[in-house]
Amino acid sequence: MGSTTPWAAPRGAVCHFVVAALVLVFQGCQMNLHLGGHLVPSKTLPGSSWEGGFEIPIAALNLFDSVTILIMVPICEHAVFPALARLMDWTVLKKIGTGFLFAALSMVAAAICEHARRHVFDSCAGIGCSERLDGNVCNTNAGYNVANMSVLWQIPQYVLIGISEVFASIGAMEFFYAQAPESMRSSAAALNLITTALGTWFAAALTQLVNADSDRRWVTNDLNNGHFMDFFLLVGGLMVMTFLLFVYYSSSYQYMHMVPEDQSTAHAADRSSIAWSTPSTASFSRLPACSRLDVHNHASLSKTLINPTDQVEVMESSQSKFSETI
Repeated sequence: MGSTTPWAAPRGAVCHFVVAALVLVFQGCQMNLHLGGHLVPSKTLPGSSWEGGFEIPIAALNLFDSVTILIMVPICEHAVFPALARLMDWTVLKKIGTGFLFAALSMVAAAICEHARRHVFDSCAGIGCSERLDGNVCNTNAGYNVANMSVLWQIPQYVLIGISEVFASIGAMEFFYAQAPESMRSSAAALNLITTALGTWFAAALTQLVNADSDRRWVTNDLNNGHFMDFFLLVGGLMVMTFLLFVYYSSSYQYMHMVPEDQSTAHAADRSSIAWSTPSTASFSRLPACSRLDVHNHASLSKTLINPTDQVEVMESSQSKFSETI
């Protein structure tokens, strides 16, 4: 498949997508999900309640990821990728590596958002403060543990995740299909999907690792008691490390030139029908005049015959005449 095959590289991106899909939801649960409405300060506890307005479903934030993909795919195919191809030797592996960078940037954006959320939450001055809200949709009995910061501030990280998928995930599918032998393309596509399962297991192991110290857990049920910003930065750092390793190994990869399936079928059909083809123009011109006449007669006659057996007899007769003439 090449001197060095970076086929396992998409696992890092898949782990990032799995972490993003899970952890970003927890982050959104402790942010203000309301559009419109007003605050009702508590008279006994440090925090307020929100009344009125429209509550954004927490799962709806994933739509920004999907919408970004739908918008960016045609833009990249018709504008971004052709422009990059004119500036450099733009390959599918460079496309995947660029997706890794956007994945790392999305985790940096999530860390910045988490830092801002914690700052708002911790700035509560006392009873009835407006910085803390109740109504955690992930934990209805959590009390006033929601920061009064709009969940729409998560949009940039979802957009960056969508862009990274356009480059990395679609690029990986393209690489697995184009660089696999024709007889192994289905298996190669399945191997690409296996990385999703591996990424899920790796994300679970990473969560257990950062929670190994019971006195300083990073991923907790209440984000205000954990260290989610550090967790986002860790995942972003792992993506940067994955990018550097990917660049190192993919730099020596030698692309295979695969004949498209429709062309290979056409070549096979040409080979199977070669017995009924007439001589080429170059070989035809080298024959004596009488032979050229026989060939012309043979070609004209073979088009009018329907029975293949008659065609074989005519062909054998013409070949014997060629031999006698030469």
